[in-house]
Amino acid sequence: MKKLISIFMLLLWLPMAQAQSGSFIFNQWKLLAAQGNAEAQYETGLMYHIGEEVSQNYGEAFKWYRKAAEQGNAEAQNIIAVMYYRGTGVAKNYKKALKWVRKAAKQENVEAQNNLGDMYYRGEGVSQNYKKAIKWYRKATKQENAEAQFTLGLMYYMGQGVSIDHRKSIKWIRKAAEQEDAYIKISLGRMYANKERTPQNDREILDREVVEYIHEVAEQGDTHSQFIIGSVYYKGGPMPQNYDEALKWFRRSAERGHRSSQAILN
Repeated sequence: MKKLISIFMLLLWLPMAQAQSGSFIFNQWKLLAAQGNAEAQYETGLMYHIGEEVSQNYGEAFKWYRKAAEQGNAEAQNIIAVMYYRGTGVAKNYKKALKWVRKAAKQENVEAQNNLGDMYYRGEGVSQNYKKAIKWYRKATKQENAEAQFTLGLMYYMGQGVSIDHRKSIKWIRKAAEQEDAYIKISLGRMYANKERTPQNDREILDREVVEYIHEVAEQGDTHSQFIIGSVYYKGGPMPQNYDEALKWFRRSAERGHRSSQAILN
């Protein structure tokens, strides 16, 4: 009860505090954090993380996130998982990243669900398992996560953990693209540009549409997409076979840590 009263008083003071000094807000959050309040610990970590009202300090950010995470704060659990994954403020450690992202994902944190799917997809900190990746991507798609929707679309296109299904691929990529604030900025107009479809050419058109979507996202830096475009150029089909282009896309993806691309190049 005392902690709730403290937070309530802090909220009452915020308008006046902002007029006086930004550091006052930070000091009050940190005071509550030191008293063991998980929300305040998360907020303190966030302020250190982004350098708001205090000098940016990833080590301090990790310390306070960790305290909040240990009390069950799902957002903090996901963030320290990302910090372990990237080696931000702490030594890179995929196993510890996996431990914390699992905790957050089980609490329905949508970013954690997508991140856990990514770790299973890439085989980082855990054996690669497309089935488990799909399980967590599906959970994230139920909360409208655009990245999970897009990756699920790619997996249906490639037949990774599921049977190849171009219609489902289009369905999920379209859902991702329809989100105005998503990182996937793709025009939907092309999808139905050719309305005169016949059973004979239906799959060919769908195949070409999917590749066009994936190519645009690959240009934006998505490693999954870059790998797929490299594979398409290597095998030929929707695009003319072109080994130079395939190599270019595999290299782009490999440089950003995509393990399948790295294996092809080695």
